[in-house]
Amino acid sequence: MNYPIIQTATGTADRSRFFITLGAKNKKTGASELAVFSHVFGLDLEKIREDVSVTIGGHRYEPDLAYIDKENGVYVDIEIDEPYSSFHRPTHFITEDGTHKDQRRNKLFLSAGWHVCRFTEQQMFCQTKSCMKAVYELLLQVGAIEAIPAKLANAPALKFEPCWTAEKSKKRSYAHYRKSYLGYDPMTMDFSSCVRCSLLLIPIMFQATYSKRIRRMLFRQLRNSFKSYH
Repeated sequence: MNYPIIQTATGTADRSRFFITLGAKNKKTGASELAVFSHVFGLDLEKIREDVSVTIGGHRYEPDLAYIDKENGVYVDIEIDEPYSSFHRPTHFITEDGTHKDQRRNKLFLSAGWHVCRFTEQQMFCQTKSCMKAVYELLLQVGAIEAIPAKLANAPALKFEPCWTAEKSKKRSYAHYRKSYLGYDPMTMDFSSCVRCSLLLIPIMFQATYSKRIRRMLFRQLRNSFKSYH
């Protein structure tokens, strides 16, 4: 199994099966995600949001990004899968029976009529345009749009990345794999990593001076960080 993982809902979206809340996202966002979001927002793509919470079957989820088209009933869950989380915990891995750890979540979204796109953190961080082109290729396939946006049309083909096992995830965490493409590893925030994070955030802060969308995103980040300390 390789990334990107693109799954198309078999039926139309059933609004009676899910509830969307905008602007109520509680998840804290790392510097790498903020950088990806700023790249995506810089493309000025319609109907792409990062502040979406979705309740399906009594469970609340917070997609990393989402394509929301209420008028035409088209919804896409866009996920950014990091290779490991804090304290060397494996995440988003392939289980022993060969299925993806997030398969149950994916099926829940699919059953409600959502399409699902999963990319690795490296793909989204290094090939943002190519990832978003893959999303719009899905939208074109299901008839939600008539053409790929011109700003994405010439993006190079997305490089495939193999899904990882729990063992591979742990090995990558101890080898500080995320540093190879982020320039820092969130698990080891030494001086050089702090400098790298600052460099990632500088252009985002500049964007915030003229982008209301970026200012709202940064405000939510500050709010959620404040909540975590109280």
